Amino acid sequence: MADPRYPTPIAAEVADDVLERFLRYVQVDTQSDEDSETYPSTAKQLDLGKMLAAELREIGLEDVELTEHGYVFATLPGSGGPTVGLIAHMDTSSDESGTNVKPQVVRDYDGGDIVLPGDPRKVLRASENPILAERKGHDIVTTDGTTLLGADDKAGVAEIMGATMHRSASASLSTRRSAAASTTSTSRDSAPTSRTRSTAPRSGGSTTRRSPPPRCGSASKDTASIPGRPRTRW
Repeated sequence: MADPRYPTPIAAEVADDVLERFLRYVQVDTQSDEDSETYPSTAKQLDLGKMLAAELREIGLEDVELTEHGYVFATLPGSGGPTVGLIAHMDTSSDESGTNVKPQVVRDYDGGDIVLPGDPRKVLRASENPILAERKGHDIVTTDGTTLLGADDKAGVAEIMGATMHRSASASLSTRRSAAASTTSTSRDSAPTSRTRSTAPRSGGSTTRRSPPPRCGSASKDTASIPGRPRTRW
């Protein structure tokens, strides 16, 4: 029976991986600096960029690139259809500290108030947060109350990394199955020969035009992007 917490079976499949990644990513300090004139606005944002680039290579993507401005590019070949770009940013707000983030996971949330353990005076109250009240039975991730959490947008980063991992593994399995299915014998009297042919299609290449680092007027001026089927930016 499908888990009602997730909108699709694939979301349920990747949930544990996405959570594990998210808990790691939020512990990397990527706080931005509104007064900086550099890109990224703080050099420590490159620490997460390096981590993501390494993980993308481990997944099996070959054209991974981390630029001096903190953009991570990567391509995951698809099986046809339009090219899709998946984008999220790595930096976190300059309004609250992003150092020594200690996330807590509230399993099977019971619908009550959530006390933040690092500062018990801070409480997330379901009565004041309708969206929280609607998440009864879900797993909830919060900060410990002494720092920001960084879910904006490391949740997006983790989701895209998890989706990339899932899609890459599925494509690899499909290729192996196609190779096995193409094994034939030349005749009844001769020894069988393996004529393995790769039948996994390759998607048309995506061409993302690069532009100078943007200056955003939002809470954080740093933009970043994430990998998916096409060329993507962190």
